[in-house]
Amino acid sequence: MKVQTYRAAWTTDPITSVNAASAGFQITKPPPGASFAWQIASDGGGTLSGSGTIAASPHPVTGLDLSALADGTLTLTVTLTTPAGTGAARTATVAKNSRWTPADLGPALALWLDASDAATLTLEGSAVSEWRDKSGNGRHVGQALAASRPARALWASGRAVVAFDGDDVLATTGNFPITGNPEFSVFFVHQKTREGNGSVLGWGNVWVALEAFGFFDEGITGFNGFGYAGANTFRTSSAALDAPVVTAYVKTPGAIHATSAAYRDGANIATSGHSTNTPNIAARPLHLGQWANYPNHRLEGSIAEAIILPTALAAPERERIEGYLAHKWGLQGNLPADHPWKAAPP
Repeated sequence: MKVQTYRAAWTTDPITSVNAASAGFQITKPPPGASFAWQIASDGGGTLSGSGTIAASPHPVTGLDLSALADGTLTLTVTLTTPAGTGAARTATVAKNSRWTPADLGPALALWLDASDAATLTLEGSAVSEWRDKSGNGRHVGQALAASRPARALWASGRAVVAFDGDDVLATTGNFPITGNPEFSVFFVHQKTREGNGSVLGWGNVWVALEAFGFFDEGITGFNGFGYAGANTFRTSSAALDAPVVTAYVKTPGAIHATSAAYRDGANIATSGHSTNTPNIAARPLHLGQWANYPNHRLEGSIAEAIILPTALAAPERERIEGYLAHKWGLQGNLPADHPWKAAPP
């Protein structure tokens, strides 16, 4: 077989934070027993090289750690040599973007709403009639009534957000799939413009208040694990009006000895153990800007991004999402000094 018949192609495409440490390529139609040399170079900086001997057709090269190569376009160059001579170099390119995003969570995502992605917002003028879910689950939130639609607005950073004026709500067309006494983790970036009992998002008999899940009276911004007949109540200080924040809430499963923990800008603000009267979450649609079916609990403020997972994340996973959100929305200065993603995004 002539040495010139071979080709090189990436088998990992694109290169991301998930697969950068175990990438691969293959050589097709290679001469049996040929030796080969390869090099991978990033136009952002850095190279990696190696060599081997053809053992099969196609011949795979796997387990390549490309983490040290800078993001950008990676160019693979492969050259084969046989006793008859050396073939012309074969090249192939692939994009590398190793910055972590919620898309890397894959099937673990229950919901991902991102106002900075213009393609996810359906507008009627400046009003948002639908905000599409990026998790791949199709749990879009929308509003058929023009008078109840929030508006697309801009924060000082120039990033787009969805602004609620106290009369607006977006909701899924079907029930949100987290019910019973499950575990889950909720993250959102928001800004409130009025103190009071508005709700960022919620489903069933659970909602995310201006700080986190919970019930609070007008003018007393608090936190309650479920807001159910006073059960499991613990209050926290209010975030400043007009100050964007990153909020996280993590609930472990079960009605007895489960715990709820709330975090603002990466710092724990409250933790509580659930008692035996922790209620089940009813099967209802997810509402954005309103607690379930209670229109007197509507938000005055804006929501930039929301992420929900049906698992109680451990600290490293929670902190990674906090770091992603904080850097994306220019809030990294609010993270604690010892936060692992204080200096750079994941």
